[in-house]
Amino acid sequence: MGEPVYVTVTARNRGICNINDIVLKDSIISNMHLQQDTTLDKTFSLVSGETAEDVFKYTLIPEKPGEFTFPAITATFTLLTEMMEA
Repeated sequence: MGEPVYVTVTARNRGICNINDIVLKDSIISNMHLQQDTTLDKTFSLVSGETAEDVFKYTLIPEKPGEFTFPAITATFTLLTEMMEA
């Protein structure tokens, strides 16, 4: 077997608006397995300027030596803006 792969995912909101109900999903490629059971689907919110450290943090174990390409993690959210009266 190959060497363990350590994965850490951090999310940042660098915008000026709060973001609610962010859905972050990750997946495991074939020829790999999780060292421990881990949930790879999380929903959370970030206020403007906030960082969520270690949204996902897990270890993958390759089932055989080789080179692997990992897919991107996807995040979906709807940004609602409020109209302000002058």
